[in-house]
Amino acid sequence: MDLDGNKFRIGDSSSSIDWNVTAKRQLTLHNVRLLSDSGDTSHIGVFRGTYNPKYVYYAGDEVTYTANGETCTYRYTNPTPSMGNLPTNSVYWSVVAKGSTGDKGESGLSVFYTYNDSETKPATPTGDGSTGGWHRTSSENVVWMSIKNAKTDTEGAWGIPFRVRGADGTSINIKGSKDNVSQLPTVGNSEGDAYLIRGQPLYLGWYELERCWSY
Repeated sequence: MDLDGNKFRIGDSSSSIDWNVTAKRQLTLHNVRLLSDSGDTSHIGVFRGTYNPKYVYYAGDEVTYTANGETCTYRYTNPTPSMGNLPTNSVYWSVVAKGSTGDKGESGLSVFYTYNDSETKPATPTGDGSTGGWHRTSSENVVWMSIKNAKTDTEGAWGIPFRVRGADGTSINIKGSKDNVSQLPTVGNSEGDAYLIRGQPLYLGWYELERCWSY
């Protein structure tokens, strides 16, 4: 004890309490145990951060460690210092703090598809998407498709049907050939009529809606 130097130490190198000796202007407890009215004693925990397998741990050391998605605080309880023993090893460690298990989260949504082979636009599917011409198996005959996001195929609303295969094209009827476009007839033409124009690799077809010839 050094009152003139404002410092003291009680104990020895194995266990002690000191002021202004180990650390300046701090009270330091070394290898000290607490005694309860029950007569049981326990080390005062010293937190050393996240567990590191390269550190040597001593009785009373505490660390955090995550196993199987669960993070706990562990205290080293074995009287013999060691290195490399995981906190889940109960021979060396005990759990001193553990978070409660959270509520189970809601089930996520799934994406469901249904198909229709109709050439004309079908009504929006309902239910599980397997009625009214709709079916859940894709094939080469599919023309329309609908999608929905829901927990199950019987819940939620299907999206507006959209076409996934184009309509069949219009055939052409080659009527003959002409020397130039000025010789093309302007009356008596039908949709799909076409003429070859000499010297050109393309043909001109008649479009009834516009009532004109076009490449």
